[in-house]
Amino acid sequence: MTKDVKYEYIDTQDLKWLNKRAIAKNKNHYLPDNILNYLVWNYKAVIVKFRFLHNEKEWRLVLYGGDKYETLTLDVDFQNMNKVQKGVLKKQKEAA
Repeated sequence: MTKDVKYEYIDTQDLKWLNKRAIAKNKNHYLPDNILNYLVWNYKAVIVKFRFLHNEKEWRLVLYGGDKYETLTLDVDFQNMNKVQKGVLKKQKEAA
């Protein structure tokens, strides 16, 4: 039995921009340069596993960073998240 799942993703160039904003605003969660460079070099986009409201003005994104960095987090202001191109990957997954 299979079920349809959707994965939201962000282009790595937009991820660089979001991360730069997070560092500039001294957010709690951002990606160190070595990890960000690895993602940009190896991937075109990064899957957003899920996101949740971190406080009244920002999202906390939980990102899949590939085999090397499985789970990463990034704090993003609401208005910045609305400025980037997000995509949705639809896939079929085996149901448990």
